[in-house]
Amino acid sequence: MKAERPDLEELKTELTQQQNSFKISLKNLEEDLLTRLNAASDNIVSDVALVNNLETAAATSTEVKQKVN
Repeated sequence: MKAERPDLEELKTELTQQQNSFKISLKNLEEDLLTRLNAASDNIVSDVALVNNLETAAATSTEVKQKVN
């Protein structure tokens, strides 16, 4: 395919890189979220950083799902 349709090969490479980037972003958000949950006090709702991280994780997850489909 590389010789016949280099444009498709390039698109495939870009999509693969984008997908890997999404996976890395989601993994980083997940790790940060788990770390914050582990360190959270009894009242996790009062932990502003944790709540912000949850919102970011949810928004990023939704964005990734939309781009994948």
